[in-house]
Amino acid sequence: MGIFSFLALVIDAKKNLMRFFCRSTILLFALTLFGRLPAQNTDMVDSLLLISESATPQAKVLLFIEISEILKSSNAALALKYSNEALALAKNLEKEDLILEALKKTGALYLYSGKMDLAKDYYNLAADLCKKQKNYAGLAENIRSVGLVYSRKGDLTKAKEYFIQSYEFAKTSQDTFQIILSSVSLGNTCLKQGNYEQALAFFNSALFFVERNHSFMEERARIYNNLGVLFSEKGKYAKSLQYYERAAWLYDSLNNQADLGKTYNNIGTIYWYSDKADTARLYYEKSLRIRKALNDTVGEAYVLNNLGMLAGEKGDLILAKSNFEKALLLFEQQQYRNGCLLVTYNLGEAYFALNQFAKAEKHYHQSLTIAKNDGVLDYVLANLYGLTELYKQNKDYEKAAKTFESYSELKDSISTSSNTQQLIEMEARFDSEKNKTRFDLLEQGAAFEKKKVKRNNWLLAGILFTTLLSLFIFYLLTRKGKIKRRQQLQQLETKLLKHQMIPGFLFCSFNAIRDFLYKNKNKDTSLYLSNFARTIRAVIDKVVIEQIALDQEIETLENYFKLRQMGYEKLFHYTIDISETTETEFIQVPPFLFFPFFELFLDRFGSSDFLSISITINENEERLDYTTDISFSGSHFIDLKDLRLKLNTTLKETNRRIDLIKSCNQKNISLVADIQKGMIENNLHIQLLVHF
Repeated sequence: MGIFSFLALVIDAKKNLMRFFCRSTILLFALTLFGRLPAQNTDMVDSLLLISESATPQAKVLLFIEISEILKSSNAALALKYSNEALALAKNLEKEDLILEALKKTGALYLYSGKMDLAKDYYNLAADLCKKQKNYAGLAENIRSVGLVYSRKGDLTKAKEYFIQSYEFAKTSQDTFQIILSSVSLGNTCLKQGNYEQALAFFNSALFFVERNHSFMEERARIYNNLGVLFSEKGKYAKSLQYYERAAWLYDSLNNQADLGKTYNNIGTIYWYSDKADTARLYYEKSLRIRKALNDTVGEAYVLNNLGMLAGEKGDLILAKSNFEKALLLFEQQQYRNGCLLVTYNLGEAYFALNQFAKAEKHYHQSLTIAKNDGVLDYVLANLYGLTELYKQNKDYEKAAKTFESYSELKDSISTSSNTQQLIEMEARFDSEKNKTRFDLLEQGAAFEKKKVKRNNWLLAGILFTTLLSLFIFYLLTRKGKIKRRQQLQQLETKLLKHQMIPGFLFCSFNAIRDFLYKNKNKDTSLYLSNFARTIRAVIDKVVIEQIALDQEIETLENYFKLRQMGYEKLFHYTIDISETTETEFIQVPPFLFFPFFELFLDRFGSSDFLSISITINENEERLDYTTDISFSGSHFIDLKDLRLKLNTTLKETNRRIDLIKSCNQKNISLVADIQKGMIENNLHIQLLVHF
């Protein structure tokens, strides 16, 4: 749920206040980024300092870098001191490899501390050094780090540009690890933008590599964690929990306590969203114990923030405020600006709910200042809106109007059109990746053959000529097959349009709109038009697509059924039951295959005493069972002969469409309709089987 949806919740119901806090900030903490895990044993620092006293200058640089990594979570300022000392030593030694490591570490520490501009400067210096060395793997790493800076600042468009560059450099260097990191970063960016399908594609692309190489077990766990975040954002909490539990199991097996603590926090959030507050609190407390044991001050502060939000939702605003204050103190100790940003905003909301308006205003302004300086637009908007509501509550209407004007101007200035276009271009780039690789291999093979021809005699030249001639004939045959397939697809598109844009549906929809207007039901008219536009748009978008994801089919069906329910004043009822094992995002089906049957029965029996459509979808090892039961009853006479005739006509048309789909896609699809028995019992049973 986005930040604007939460603002509406604040207006409508203050009891949802704390869940607003969580949903608007969860992605800042839940997503796992890739990189080295911080060491947490502070006792090691004294030992390393003792070793450094007698170490060579080169070894001392590496020791200081290691010390800064150990201190990162517990004392960020001291960690920066040692990383800067390491950089100064490396520059004196004029060792480029050591300078590069020190630059990367210093940039990472500034990013961790929330000092975005300094982090970007150091990462750019590291990238320039890698460019000079023609170190494309290092260039991919540091370009991606610059993208992370922009992502933290909320400039997702700029972040995405850098992540794409990073991916290209990773390909050039053939560095699998950097390809994985760039793919995950792109997935995280799409997830933050709400583009879940693109995010899922990037995460699956990364999984392709990590699941085939056991040396990437930690990376696999982190991708599972991020998939948990994705499905959580989509509201699929059961599936989200499955991925979090997989990640937790891997982290526990690898004894990676740092990321295990993060995953426990995420599991707690899932139980919170599922209204299981006690279980959520238990997981938050597990995460908190791990953070304290590891001396992870920032992680401890994040969990305290979540416990505060959980307490606030349960109505204990005093406990919520106390947890927020503890979290803010820890964030301030570490000079961690991202944490201070979200906790000061949460404190502002908590004081607002407690009617302590002066303190609320103070914290809103503190959070607003950080958000403006760091360019985090979501929180600029949230704090402006909070201040507007506060001034309204205090009846200071002049300030309220001025603040709301600033809020509206900023909101209107945010455009998403360029983001959409870039995502489309990105999709085309990655969809064609396999084809590009194949073409590269063919070009390499052609170059090899050319060299071989120069060395061979006339006999080999004759063999090559024969081979080329065969390839040319094969090309002609393939081209002919493609032309035939294109013609079949054109026929399929025509039939899709015929079956999807059903005249009866349009006629009934226009009649319903007319009736609502005639009865002065303006609200119902607006709602109906909105659903109608959404349904028509879905049909138009997919009219030239041979197959669509099952979850898209279900979403369009639900919009269509809701429209018909509004027109028939609840005489029509429907259910859609999907088994837990069915992963609707990954399954492809022909679009809207049952629409003609639904329209036939809705047109004839929609105004009867009762009409029910029940859809059951189940996936097993060999096939997908897509079952539809249509039941109807009415006091008026039912002409079964005429109904069977129209049903048989619809069934024949649908089977012709299935035959065309099978000829084009080689998909084994069958449709079975129990007509005779169904008519006697006022029941129609249709079963669609899609074989893999």
